[in-house]
Order: sequence, then structure tokens, then C-alpha cells
Amino acid sequence: MVEQCEKNGQNVTTDGEGDEGHETTMGGHHEHGKLFGYVKVGTLLVVWLIFTGFLMSKHEKELTPRQLSVPEGAYRTYILPEPSPGSRIGINLKGAFLSDQHHNNTSTYVSVNLQLLYLPSNNSNASFFPDHDVKYTENITNVWMVPIPSTLEAIDQMDEITRKHVFDIGPVNHQKVTSGKAVVRVRMSSNLDGDFPTKFTYDPTPMDTEVGVIYAAIVLLGLYVLIIWEIVHRTFAAIIASTLAIGVLAAMNERPSMPKLISWIDVETLLLLFGMMILVAILSETGIFDYLAVYAYQVTNGKVWPLINCLCIFTAILSSFLDNVTTVLLMTPVTIRLCEVMELNPVPVLMSMVIYSNVGGTLTPVGDPPNVIIASNSYIAKNGVNFATFTLHMAIPIFF
Repeated sequence: MVEQCEKNGQNVTTDGEGDEGHETTMGGHHEHGKLFGYVKVGTLLVVWLIFTGFLMSKHEKELTPRQLSVPEGAYRTYILPEPSPGSRIGINLKGAFLSDQHHNNTSTYVSVNLQLLYLPSNNSNASFFPDHDVKYTENITNVWMVPIPSTLEAIDQMDEITRKHVFDIGPVNHQKVTSGKAVVRVRMSSNLDGDFPTKFTYDPTPMDTEVGVIYAAIVLLGLYVLIIWEIVHRTFAAIIASTLAIGVLAAMNERPSMPKLISWIDVETLLLLFGMMILVAILSETGIFDYLAVYAYQVTNGKVWPLINCLCIFTAILSSFLDNVTTVLLMTPVTIRLCEVMELNPVPVLMSMVIYSNVGGTLTPVGDPPNVIIASNSYIAKNGVNFATFTLHMAIPIFF
């Protein structure tokens, strides 16, 4: 008995030591995971603070617009007041211009190109040079053809739009400008039967869109990595990505002003999502989703395929007027319980509901955030696309 008790005691002691070792191992993993969490959050905070500081160190980009009038049958010229830091020069025009889609619908254009004026002396700070003071003139860029309406009456009825173009004068010509041997002049003309007014803006540091697209893709992929692998909370990831995006714009000398940032916020979409969340929260408290699932079971008498189709149709109808992500999340628990009762695999059923939710969400302008952005666009709204028109045109492909 003593030996047995001793053996039992040893066993107990051994088991106890084993439990303590197991707890120590689990504690080590927990401490390691906690330390890793601190490191990753700290790293993101450091990156965020660096870009925030870089953003605060850059000034907002402000361009001075100038009112110009391109005369009939003559050239309108403007000498750039200062050389650009690089060989790329941006020209922004605002007026009654047509978009590139209407390029073939008109034969009237405003032609814009850059010239290099060679000077006899280092007097490149003047805004006007008499012809006798210029050695010779050289066209250094291709002509930018901007389509405009063909008549003055059509110009009076057109809305103002901004057209942008970036000219590259090359490193050789840029060296001539920076050394004071020449200056850059903008030459504009038109074949309109009358003077064409426009607002001219000179951008000495235009953004390279190709490089900007690469930076934007990196920021977007980084945001998806933070959200998909749940490295940090989604809200914190969105704040980091938005700050990085503005910091990258500031690094490319394109720091937006505060009114510009406010104009980027789609208030209509945010308010619609906010209202949808309130409606879904109220409806979820009433038990309407549980009732619909039970009602679908009663209507179909528990038959598998009719039940699945009925659940999918209910999900599509709800998603047409509510947030489809929240609708799926609220329908999922009831669907899983029904599948357990009927001994079905819930994964194919839930996948079908997700597909129907996405399809049903595209039916109305309020069914999905992209639909809200499309329907609230000023150009689309001016062409008579309202709630009924949008739903009617989308109902045909949604039905198929």
C-alpha cells in the first residue's frame, strides 16, 4: 500500500509537473503572441507617424489661375514665370471644353503647345519679350488638341470642365531653361469663329500618374493584407491606409487642401449606409430574419431545394433595400440552424445566399454602395437616371 501510495504520489507529482510545464509552454506562446502584437502595432504606428510628420512638413499645393482669351485667327502666348524643377510641365485649362468622348463630334479645337525662346542674355525673369529681343523660337512639344463646341451659342450653354495635360520638354531643353539661355512659352490658338475664354493654370510640378498608380496599388494591397490577415483592427487599418495615401500625395508634391479632402468624401453614401445600419439594427431586434427563415421552412414543407431557393430569394429581396453584407450576416445563423435540422451541409447554401445577395443588391440604387455612387453622380442624374429608371434597367439582367 505504501509503495502503491508512493507510486501514486509520484504519478500525481509527475502529472502535476507535466501540467505546470504545459502551462508554462502555453504562457510562453501567449507572451510571444502578445509581444508580436505589440511589435506589429508599434511598427504601424511608427510608419503612420513618419508619414504624418512628412505630410505636416509639406505645404498645400496652390496654383494661381489666370484668365486668358484665345483670339480668333491669332495666337495667344504666355511665358512661364519660373522654370519647373523637372522637365515635366503641367497645363490646366478650365472652360467650355468637350470630353475626349466627343472628340469625333466636332471639328473645332483649341491647340496648345510649348515653345522655347532663346534669349540674347540671361534675362529669363521677364514675363514679356519683344520679338526683336528673341534670337529664335523652337517648338519643343507636340500640339495638344482640346475639343470645344463649334458655335458661340453652344459655348454659352456649356458647363465648365477642367482639362489637364502634361508636357515633357526633355532634359536638354530643361537644362537650357535652368541655365537662363531660354524660357518656355505656351502658345494657344483655335479655329473658332470668335474669341474663346479659358482659365489657364501652370503646374510646375505635375504628378507622374504612372508612379502614382504604383504607389496607390501598394497602399491598397497593404490595406488588404492588414484586413485579411487581421493584423490590426479594420478601422485602424483604414486610418493607416488613408494617412499613407495622403502622405504619398504630399511626397509627390500633390498635397491636397482641406476643401479638396472634404470634397472627396461621399456624404450621400455615408449617410445612406448609416441609415441602413439603423434600419438593420431595428429589424434584427424584431426577429424578422428568424421569422422569414421559419416561414420559408413552413412554405416549402421542409423540402430541400424549394427551401434553398426560398431563402435565396428572401436574401435577394432584403439586399435590394438593405445592406447586403449585414443581411447575409443576420440570415446566416438561422440558415445554419435549419441546415442542422435537415442534416445539410450549410456551406453551399450560404454560398448561394451570398451570390443572391450580391445580385439582389445591384437591383436598386440603395442596394449597394457602388450603386449609390453611380446613381448620385451629377452627370448621370442630369441625364434623367432616377431611382425608377435605374431599377427598371437593372431588373432585366438581374432577372436572368
